[in-house]
Amino acid sequence: MLQGVPVLAYGIRTDFQTKAFPGSARLLELAHSLEELKTICRCGRKAMFNGRRVDDRFVFEGDQVAIDGELVTYESLCATCYLEERSRASLPSLW
Repeated sequence: MLQGVPVLAYGIRTDFQTKAFPGSARLLELAHSLEELKTICRCGRKAMFNGRRVDDRFVFEGDQVAIDGELVTYESLCATCYLEERSRASLPSLW
């Protein structure tokens, strides 16, 4: 294990289904300190979730990593906007 080597990572806490990436979970477990970079949702609140868009609509099912195939984009969302998009997709709330 290397010591004294700073590691910077962005947007890796959870995926579009709010599940941790395996490597990210381990990185967070080992981190000596965390410094959060604030991201803003389209509504102006603090973004904490990643929304996946396929063909310009939000999707909440699928593989954790999408590399090939459809045009996939992501949008940083606050909890309220994320849950509103889940509701529009007729999915149950996370809470």
